[in-house]
Amino acid sequence: MGSEKAYVTVRRLDSSSASLRRFIISIDGEQVAHVKQGQTVTFEVDPGTHIIRVRMDWDRSEKIEFMVVAGRTVYFVCEWRKRLFNPNMFLEQIDDVSGN
Repeated sequence: MGSEKAYVTVRRLDSSSASLRRFIISIDGEQVAHVKQGQTVTFEVDPGTHIIRVRMDWDRSEKIEFMVVAGRTVYFVCEWRKRLFNPNMFLEQIDDVSGN
């Protein structure tokens, strides 16, 4: 297999909730990046299937399994939503970083 990498981009949406807290992004159980409110981060991964999760202190998103091929980028958005009975940490795969 070639040495070409794949990429993951995560955009944290602006939100009044938890605005001063950093979110920790993990791929396959390993911490790979922090993202602040309104920030977008991109990092390299090996091509293949991975699991992504975002956490802030005590709260964690659901795990999302995704596949990425060499030379391509997969995109996610995340935010912390203040809700009473549902998980507050939101993570979703999207088509591109503009949120489409």
